[in-house]
Amino acid sequence: MLAVFVWRWITTTDEKIIGWVDGAVREDMFAVRASVPQQQPTEDERHSVSVMDIFRSFSQAMEQVVQLQWDNDLQYAKFMTALSKSFGAGISRYCELLEQLFIKEMDRMTPEQEAALMQTRQEKWIKMAKDAIAAKERAEPFQFLPEVSIARVEFTVSSADCSPLVLCKA
Repeated sequence: MLAVFVWRWITTTDEKIIGWVDGAVREDMFAVRASVPQQQPTEDERHSVSVMDIFRSFSQAMEQVVQLQWDNDLQYAKFMTALSKSFGAGISRYCELLEQLFIKEMDRMTPEQEAALMQTRQEKWIKMAKDAIAAKERAEPFQFLPEVSIARVEFTVSSADCSPLVLCKA
């Protein structure tokens, strides 16, 4: 009888997880959280807060089921399996969102590309001629924005004292 309510709660939680992830990423500024502005930030301060928020939410949801102290081991395992699938969908969504942010960053123009867009037609022809004469074909390395190390799930899991069998200890 009570299991029906637990399943209803798990279903509701499953429906909300994607919203939790979207909200956490939307609110994350992806900026370094330096406690002392003039010092080099620590490794902890260089991580985004969204991944920590998401795993904290997962941990709280799991703790709700744990606190029930369910006697039927089979039902308890089914509850935890359903939650795990929901958490997996949430992590998948988080990875999708970060991939979109990464692609957006990779698509930004270099200062040279922006300057080339502003050149007149004659300037472009002159530059092409000079480049052809100099025959300088070199690849410039991509310069990532230095703000923050986004979404180190591995770091968050290890810092939250998590294991594969128990998502996170409260």
